[in-house]
Amino acid sequence: MLESKLDIKRDIKVLQKRYEELVNLAKEWNIHDFNSCHETICSSFSKIKDHLEELENNVKQKEELFISPEYAAIIERLFGEHNIGFLGRFPVYEIFPYRLIFNIKKKQAKIVGDKIREKNYNLNPESIVRWVSEKYNAIWSRRFDEDEICQELLTAYQYIVGFNSDQKVRWGRNILIREIYNLWTIKSIAKEKYTESMFLVDLSKLLRKNSIEYKDYIFIFSSHRDSKNNYRFQSPNNTRSFGILAIHKKSEYRA
Repeated sequence: MLESKLDIKRDIKVLQKRYEELVNLAKEWNIHDFNSCHETICSSFSKIKDHLEELENNVKQKEELFISPEYAAIIERLFGEHNIGFLGRFPVYEIFPYRLIFNIKKKQAKIVGDKIREKNYNLNPESIVRWVSEKYNAIWSRRFDEDEICQELLTAYQYIVGFNSDQKVRWGRNILIREIYNLWTIKSIAKEKYTESMFLVDLSKLLRKNSIEYKDYIFIFSSHRDSKNNYRFQSPNNTRSFGILAIHKKSEYRA
């Protein structure tokens, strides 16, 4: 195959050189040499045409694979080999906190998420999964400090729920998780540095624990009745939707 590629490259160079000669011979009325040169060009062009047809057939086979169930099976197997958790089925995969979308008509793949929207026309399954893996690992391998996150949640919660008439924090009240992120990133520059995707990944890591306790407090996450107010969080074994946080003092909490 390598020799074939080298032959084609050589033939293309010869074709270019011979064509220039052919044009000059035509201008000079050199009919004898023109006919000989023309024959050489036709021979080279025939080889190139055969190679182009070979390449076209090769790409058609890859296109047939792309739209077949086998392609999806390869992608999903590679997800497993790269330890990439996913939900959904081809052509749309949820790869928290992103979505991987294959566009059959445009022959492209696209990663969509908070602050990210990238297209890729290299549909080689290994290339696609490496591309996804880079994005996935970049956000999941970020530094995570559980105590720091809990303290930030606690501080934001106290600010949002406020105080009662006795100047005591209203522990146990439900607040929207979205309010916490909005408070943390009240400045636009903060949202650029700490995106919503980063926020969701940090909370997902925190939610891997069955019980979340910090100092004298218990953190209770629950779903909101309006699904629009819920975030979907990924854990090792499942995906859960939460939209509400309530923080209770341990001494006052009753399950």
